[in-house]
Amino acid sequence: MQQVTRREMLKRGAVTGVALAWATPVVQSVSMSKAFAQSVSEPTTTTTTTTTAPPVTTYYAVKIEPTNKCVDISGQTNPTGEGQCLDVDAIVTPVAGGCARIASISNAHENNKPTPWVVVLEDGCTPLDMACYIKTGGSLKCQSVDHGSVWNAATNTLTFQHPTDPANGKLKDISHVEIVICCEM
Repeated sequence: MQQVTRREMLKRGAVTGVALAWATPVVQSVSMSKAFAQSVSEPTTTTTTTTTAPPVTTYYAVKIEPTNKCVDISGQTNPTGEGQCLDVDAIVTPVAGGCARIASISNAHENNKPTPWVVVLEDGCTPLDMACYIKTGGSLKCQSVDHGSVWNAATNTLTFQHPTDPANGKLKDISHVEIVICCEM
């Protein structure tokens, strides 16, 4: 066996160390556990708010005749004679179609005293102005109607009582009723 001197031993060790240092590193697979993963965020949700348009206000003008009949008077302006009481354009600008907003009419008949005339409006409608034509001594007289005395908002009902003649205390006949209606739909 040959003896190895100290010098040779250091040379061999140096060569081996350099060889180790120059060796290509080998990467083994890297795996991470779920503990190192970032959490998945929930998708962003967008809430869409739908705003409803405000109700549309429409005005109508009608005449209730003594045959439980409704007649459109939306074009009635400047009342001058018998049978025309309200100047509907002075209040608002009504459109045609008001009779469709009358849910029912009852007891609107000539000579039906003391039974009141009853008009029920469709939901969403309220009276704006009213007048009655009253028969007085063979002629007709327009008489304004107090809103509070005839309107029941809980039932959407207008009740027109026959007025009393102050001269003799007797009830007068109603010829017809005119109503301006405000409807929000």
